[in-house]
Amino acid sequence: MGRWTSRRFRRAVVVLSATVGLVVGSLGLTSAGASTHAAKKGGFDPNGTLKFGLELNNRSPQLVAFDPSTSTTTNDVWNLSFIYDTLLYPPLKTGKYEPALAASYQVVDNSTIEVTLRPNLTFQDGEKLDADAVKASIMRNLATNNPSWNPAFKTLDSVEVLSPTKFRFHLKADAYAFLPLLAARETMVVSPKAAAAGTLEKHPVGAGPFEFKEYQPEQLLTMTRYKNYWNVKNVHIGEIDMVSTITGPPRVNSLLTDQVDAAGINVPDVGGVKGRDDIKVTTKAGDSFIYTQVCKNKAPFDKVEVRKAFSLAINRDELNQAAFQGLGKPAYMAWAEGTPYYVAALAKQQKYNPKLAKQLLAKAGYKKGFSVNTAIVEGYAPTETMATVLKAQLAKVGINLDIKVVGAAGFAQEVWIEKRFDTATVPWVRSGVENTVMFADGFQANLCDFHSDQLNALRDKILATPPGTPELKTLWAKWEKMVADNALVTYQLFPANVVAFHSKRVDGNFQTLYAGPSAQFLDWTAFRVKKT
Repeated sequence: MGRWTSRRFRRAVVVLSATVGLVVGSLGLTSAGASTHAAKKGGFDPNGTLKFGLELNNRSPQLVAFDPSTSTTTNDVWNLSFIYDTLLYPPLKTGKYEPALAASYQVVDNSTIEVTLRPNLTFQDGEKLDADAVKASIMRNLATNNPSWNPAFKTLDSVEVLSPTKFRFHLKADAYAFLPLLAARETMVVSPKAAAAGTLEKHPVGAGPFEFKEYQPEQLLTMTRYKNYWNVKNVHIGEIDMVSTITGPPRVNSLLTDQVDAAGINVPDVGGVKGRDDIKVTTKAGDSFIYTQVCKNKAPFDKVEVRKAFSLAINRDELNQAAFQGLGKPAYMAWAEGTPYYVAALAKQQKYNPKLAKQLLAKAGYKKGFSVNTAIVEGYAPTETMATVLKAQLAKVGINLDIKVVGAAGFAQEVWIEKRFDTATVPWVRSGVENTVMFADGFQANLCDFHSDQLNALRDKILATPPGTPELKTLWAKWEKMVADNALVTYQLFPANVVAFHSKRVDGNFQTLYAGPSAQFLDWTAFRVKKT
């Protein structure tokens, strides 16, 4: 059950592709944390405009979706959440979900979630947001059979309205697996009037913190503060202008020429803004990770000694320096250091140890080493850099790594469906309970269809355990230990996220808060536009 008193507003800006958790674009945006403002009274403009630089032209088949039911990628979360908000906000450090449009929720049993809405919610067109509107929107989304929906959405059987502010999700199974969707696209609520008119793609209407004002395709998206938003007192900017800027030097130039106030930039581009006293750069390791999947049902990775040797041969600090100038973090499990489910002992047993790696290879019958290939996605610079360094590191213990660059459009087909490769070195952008899905039966990105009754049983228990409980921490420790002891995947890095901003025009304390279940979240309460 979840009950809260805090009221925080967190929204999304995304540069992550969601094709089976695959990152194609830049990981250049951080999440913003609670700001500690020390400005003098009257130093900020409550009606000011924040200009944020990001790409508006990297989405397919349509550039930007404004109707949740037609969204084809979790990239759309950033623009959808501004306009529609979500029922809940994702768990941060405690693992518990927080209130948004919903005031509270209760997991009644493994197939039922009861939700209570905040009172007196209204859409931006004046229509009431009540339980009937929620039911209509969610069942409308479900009816699309959208292939980009989280698989857990298919477990929804019905929505039962109990009162104007209370309703229940009736599920076929796994209530806790469905819970993250209350903070995602699948359960976003649209104005029934706008939905009936069929105008959502041209003029979206929700109950989120910002109203749609204007969209110039591939150029500009403008949204203004919604005066009747439930948490409007904590929205301290009057307008957000999303200015389309291509990542790399063009985005740096947009900062240098004052076209934008803030933007996510790549690590190699940090040098481009140095020397400007009014442009500040902040970095933070993200919560998503880059890892290598291995085909565990055929040689040489059918032997646990080989899988362990592969991991022990990797110097993650060297990888971090090469790919992110040391600004990321080594990854030894799905949870980063400082999160509730990180296990220090498991990290220690996977530290760089080429001597032990050679011993394990010899024990497995590969004293002279072996050759394997790894697939990486075309266009994602960090994995391209990392693969080159990995090749050199693995060669030191006798493993020859053949790097295969695969186009983003055909990556899932070639790697996970046709199974053309021994390994795949890819980013993973899921989070929370979704980390368990990487070994689930039927999951597309489960390389070579690995199966484990023990892991599946642990996953079922994790999905059935309330967030933030000691029981869940124990279960996660068991799951992570099983993955580490059997070297089922090789975790490598938590990437570095970088934001540059004009400190004389905007104020914000950028901290990574949460990545998932499908997006990077920004806390827009942390932003203030300074008076000029």
